[in-house]
Amino acid sequence: MQRRVSEWLSVCVPVRTHTHTQSHKPHIIDLDAVLNEEASQRDVYESTTKSLVEYLMQGYNGCVIVYGSPGSGKTHTMQGCSVSAKHRGIISRAAEDIFASPKASHCKISVSFYHIFNEKIYDLLDPKRSEVIWVRDFEEVVRLDGLTEVEVNSPQDLLQVHRRGSALRHTGISKGDFPSRSHKVFNIVVINTMLQSREGVLTASKLTLVDLASSGKCRSSAVPDVRRTLNATNVNPKETRMLKRSLTIFGNVIFALGS
Repeated sequence: MQRRVSEWLSVCVPVRTHTHTQSHKPHIIDLDAVLNEEASQRDVYESTTKSLVEYLMQGYNGCVIVYGSPGSGKTHTMQGCSVSAKHRGIISRAAEDIFASPKASHCKISVSFYHIFNEKIYDLLDPKRSEVIWVRDFEEVVRLDGLTEVEVNSPQDLLQVHRRGSALRHTGISKGDFPSRSHKVFNIVVINTMLQSREGVLTASKLTLVDLASSGKCRSSAVPDVRRTLNATNVNPKETRMLKRSLTIFGNVIFALGS
């Protein structure tokens, strides 16, 4: 697969040893890391997620987001290949590190899985595909009312739940639905019974893994079979507008958090 992909893809942005990469315009972007086409799945995980897993087990929240054009490898980065240890994705590697942590024996670990399609939230662990309603509690915290949470006791349990949700998502919501048209969110919640306040309040931390939807058609540089499949997808204009709107709003949120 790697050899086949290399025949159709070309390097758009070469990786250099400098800390900053400057475009034709006088604009400098600071990056924590830049991975080239030779980077392995392990390199990606260790550069982006491994430290977040360590913080997760200490009681801190974390979030990993993958985004790109259709066929660029977002889902492969997040999920990887289950039959190849070398090509395991972020979720599989995170699961192993979580349960390998010495703190895991004192933790209750659960997962939830949902996706957002046409600005509606669907529970991927509910066979009835019920729509989930978000609510704001008295502390101004937004919560998803009725979202299914499944307790897991091993990396295998976690991955099995993820596969079950992914299979449900691929059945499609509507005639024109395609998996790349919805935002997919997988949450791993850790409740540490050893980290609690004097009042007995337990510490809960969450790692949120987001596979953002792709907007637009697959670019011409994509592998031919992938490009033909994605461009043949029947997507109505309303879905496209709502998808682009959600991505714009999400971008505004990220910008506000970074300001």
